[in-house]
Amino acid sequence: MTKPNIDQVEFRRTLNGAFALPLIALVLLAAVLLWQVNSLLNSTRLVEHSDSVLTDVTEAQSLLIDLETGVRGYLLTGDDDFLTPYTSANSAIDGVLQHLSTMVSDNPEQSARLEQLHPTYLKWRDYGNEVLALRRSSGDYLSVVRSRQGKNLMDQMRANLSAFISTEEELRNDRSAAAQQAARVVIWSSIGLALLVGVGLALLTRRQLSALARTYGQALTAEQARADELDEQRERLRVTLASIGDAVLVASPDGSLTFLNAVAENVTGWQHSDAAGQHLNTVFNIINEHTRAPAVNPFDRVVREGVVVGLANHTLLIRRDGTEVPIDDSAAPIKDRDGRVIGVVLVFRDISEQKHAEHARFELSREVEAQRTRLDNVIANVPGVVWEAWGQPDQTSQRIDFVSNYVETMLGYTTEEWLSTPNFWLTIVHPDDRAGAAARATETYRRGEPGVNRFRWLTRSGDVLWVESHSVVMVGEDGQPLGMRGVTLDISARMQAD
Repeated sequence: MTKPNIDQVEFRRTLNGAFALPLIALVLLAAVLLWQVNSLLNSTRLVEHSDSVLTDVTEAQSLLIDLETGVRGYLLTGDDDFLTPYTSANSAIDGVLQHLSTMVSDNPEQSARLEQLHPTYLKWRDYGNEVLALRRSSGDYLSVVRSRQGKNLMDQMRANLSAFISTEEELRNDRSAAAQQAARVVIWSSIGLALLVGVGLALLTRRQLSALARTYGQALTAEQARADELDEQRERLRVTLASIGDAVLVASPDGSLTFLNAVAENVTGWQHSDAAGQHLNTVFNIINEHTRAPAVNPFDRVVREGVVVGLANHTLLIRRDGTEVPIDDSAAPIKDRDGRVIGVVLVFRDISEQKHAEHARFELSREVEAQRTRLDNVIANVPGVVWEAWGQPDQTSQRIDFVSNYVETMLGYTTEEWLSTPNFWLTIVHPDDRAGAAARATETYRRGEPGVNRFRWLTRSGDVLWVESHSVVMVGEDGQPLGMRGVTLDISARMQAD
């Protein structure tokens, strides 16, 4: 290497140092500012979080009003239209309270208030169901109303939510003040950091120029080390290509093969000694699996555009002995420092086993779909409600994840109501039968054995149906019950005959 070249390296390193140091300093400054801005954003997000909490708790208050209004309207008029807000609120309030509980899970005080609110709401809901059922059956609902049980429960919930809102508003005000303080910190710290960075840049630039003379000899040593490293990398690349697990072909821009690894020899049927110098299309002869027409070789596009190209689907490689192998392939250019394509490397693999597996999965999928269709047809023709639920049957956490469409014909309730309302089956049991039905279902669940449960259901129209539920228990690997599934039949005609 001549002296002018060394001077050029020295000059280039000087420019790089003068550019890199300010850039690093600016990056550090940006990182600090980003951290500060992130702190400001976090404070702002906390304020937004409080706003969201206040929105949800306001919605919960509105839903409680709808519940109370719906019950009062129906008790006064007996008109089902007055139950529209009650029904809508009843199906929505659990989700609102659950979302609200999730949002304040990091606040023990607010979480405790919600934990107190939920059982009170459940008691009020039971109260509401009771007076509505009595009103429908022309029972003595006025005695229950005069007991003031419903009013006392609703007053407790309103007081609870009022305290919740008051606490959340105080928290929001504190967070808003913190956000304003964070904004002031960002402004003044930015000014201070800018001054510090300016002074630091001046000192670092001076130090860089002073160190130039000491690094003059090191530049020559580093250049030689890089040359040695390139030689080592070339050797490692050759060894890697030879030992890689996929088939590898390397060709020059004119298509002449220069290298095949052992896997490529096995897949193509060509030995390296026979394939070297042959045109790529001779060794890598590919066709479309379905049309049998010659497939587009990715080699041509790689040479033309200098980009990585994948092989089209459903491609077969014709081996030297004429047998065919399905393959998956990609081709990539080999470029010199100036970006010119000086070769192409193709990496491919035999996907015969994958094809067999895909075919097996396809056949299995068809069989599963056919079985599912047969099962759906069977369920659709069962003159009863087929259902499946997870969790203990007398707990509000029980989740119904399947109910047949016959439930709409039999009871008038939609499948969406069953799936979205926890423990829905128990809420429509006749009040006189509810405790016994829950106890028998729970006993069946705990025993883990098949059971029969007989009780009365209230239809949407207010009719009473005698039903008989036949169920089995689903257990986990540890033998513990997980849920139940079964069919519930209308036995009203039989009960009337008896």
